Amino acid sequence: MPAFVVFEVASQTLALPAAAVERVLRMAALGPLHGAPAGVDGVLDLAGDLVPVVDLAARLGLASRPPRAEDHLLVVRTPAGGRAALRVARVRELAQAAPDAASARGSWAAGAAFTEGALRLPAGLAPVPDLGRL
Repeated sequence: MPAFVVFEVASQTLALPAAAVERVLRMAALGPLHGAPAGVDGVLDLAGDLVPVVDLAARLGLASRPPRAEDHLLVVRTPAGGRAALRVARVRELAQAAPDAASARGSWAAGAAFTEGALRLPAGLAPVPDLGRL
């Protein structure tokens, strides 16, 4: 069964395939990234590797807020082979999903440019962000 990291952003539940998530960190001090596009909080020094930190709420068009100490960072590998840290409100769980629980992007996602698919959870659907478009 595939595993998904389930997390919250702007009071919404989202999920990512666990295979795309390298690690989960507590919010850390960020360095400035002058001239960065909207939705980029700064840069994280991760053992000498500088990783951009993306405000996932802002990138998804949701209500954004400044970083808080209780936020989490999902360090992910992008489809292009790069790394990014996604700032989220909190990580809820590592969910084992039945093979038919994940749904690929379809006509139901028209207009949702950053959505790759959805995961069916007992509490409802969790959109799966498209890491290649963030």
